[in-house]
Amino acid sequence: MVGIGSPPQPHRIVFDGNASQLSAPASAEQASNPEEQSSWPQAVAQLSPRDPEHSNNDPEHSNSNDNEDSRKIHEARQYIRQRRDGQALKLLREVLAHDPSNREARIEIALVLGYREDYRNSDRMYRELLAKNPADEAAALGLIHNLMREGRYNQARVELREALAQNPNSILLQPC
Repeated sequence: MVGIGSPPQPHRIVFDGNASQLSAPASAEQASNPEEQSSWPQAVAQLSPRDPEHSNNDPEHSNSNDNEDSRKIHEARQYIRQRRDGQALKLLREVLAHDPSNREARIEIALVLGYREDYRNSDRMYRELLAKNPADEAAALGLIHNLMREGRYNQARVELREALAQNPNSILLQPC
């Protein structure tokens, strides 16, 4: 099984008000800053709220199933922090088998796929989430991050503009 390996190299978003400048780290020191490398998974995980906008209100799902799904997602996040992505994916796929529309599980799977450099599938999942909710900051941030890691800066700039249009007061999408 492929592990997560090294954490993604962080990229800085330089924003001049028109989202016209998007750049990679200015130096090797910035790219290897362990504090920045470890902050991104936690930032995305914190963006997986359990608020009404993102909760599953399907009456067919019982509370016990929702509690079990929540427990599995929580456990998967712990595995992700420990870089045990195979175990995390197993739990997250169990949640999706039970509830294919579970946003939190989809965000976490997209995150892990991005760490595995499976950008095609990770980007697809982020785009599906954005199609359902264009204001989804976590999906936008994940997609922008992937595009930057892929070296697709122009596309990342376009996605940043769109995300800022949806979330003009977003602290996470503002310049570093």
